[in-house]
Amino acid sequence: EILCRIVGDEFVNLPGVYSLIISAVENDLRRGIKIADCLDKKLSSKDRTIVVKSRKLCDHICGLAEYVRIVRSIAATIGELLGVNKNIDVKESTLIEWNDNAIIAEVIIV
Repeated sequence: EILCRIVGDEFVNLPGVYSLIISAVENDLRRGIKIADCLDKKLSSKDRTIVVKSRKLCDHICGLAEYVRIVRSIAATIGELLGVNKNIDVKESTLIEWNDNAIIAEVIIV
């Protein structure tokens, strides 16, 4: 609501788009954690070495890192629009500084 007042009606759908992106990133990161757990717990050392060297796995991990970068960029954009001090971290204890923004609450999870 605050963002819509600041940026205008033409961007009224932006918070919904941000939420969808953050939700998709969260789901992909969960999948990445499952993959890492599987590599750690279910594969032999020899098999794990082969899989870790896989180009596809490296690409997947780099993709997950890029997702996190995008989510951080979204949070930074919202912070700028809300006028949040640049020294304020995105974490649960600082959510009040972010006007208790629901999107930022989702970013904290990621």
